[in-house]
Amino acid sequence: MTTLVLHRGSLRANPYERWLADHGEKIVLLASAEQLALFGEELPTEAPYLHAEALTGYDTGPHVAERAAELVERFGVTDVVACQEFDIERAAALRERYGLPGQRPGSALVYRDKWRMKQAAVRARIPVADHALLRSADDLGAFADRHGLPLVVKPRRGALSVGVSVLRTAEELAGWLRTAEIAGPDGEPQWLAEVFVEGSMCHIDGTVLDGQIATLWPSQYQYALADYRDRKGRVDIALDTADPLARR
Repeated sequence: MTTLVLHRGSLRANPYERWLADHGEKIVLLASAEQLALFGEELPTEAPYLHAEALTGYDTGPHVAERAAELVERFGVTDVVACQEFDIERAAALRERYGLPGQRPGSALVYRDKWRMKQAAVRARIPVADHALLRSADDLGAFADRHGLPLVVKPRRGALSVGVSVLRTAEELAGWLRTAEIAGPDGEPQWLAEVFVEGSMCHIDGTVLDGQIATLWPSQYQYALADYRDRKGRVDIALDTADPLARR
């Protein structure tokens, strides 16, 4: 059994050889050269790695998917692992092409395309902020006229909050339009506008032991997420047991 790992980030923080040790699998690694340089890391050379290489232009280049397919065929890959947002669709396409187990493009698209994601949520009657797909600059102005400021603009297929902006004034809106490419190279809309939702942001941390939830508790961020002008400490604090929001 051989696993192809599509990797972006730190190898020290992602010990695939330990994670896959119980399965006795050999590993083929395709990594981001930029990320390895950022973390000052080298490619692994010892077992269980059969092969490891790094490519430049990893986040956006079509050559990454092409090289991944070559590695699947060369090493007889039986599984594909992808832990980063940029790799979800790549991995799904490889699984479908080669009949490998795991997520396929139909569901992967909903995780990566925020427009499709919101449509799926609406169909499931899950409340989401009012939003619009921007097909032209006029669409953003019309959205602001309907909903007012501030509003949020975000890449349709972004990751890690890169490119997300909160437009609080007419001047910021006009400035954003001067620099944004509304359509991608294929002519498809690549930006969404959303109503800005006031309020605190919480998240849930938990652990699973033997397939069962062992711990589960919410914490509240103490800074504004996705707002890179906010220079407060990047901390969060667990909610008190008496806080009604904790139980909710």
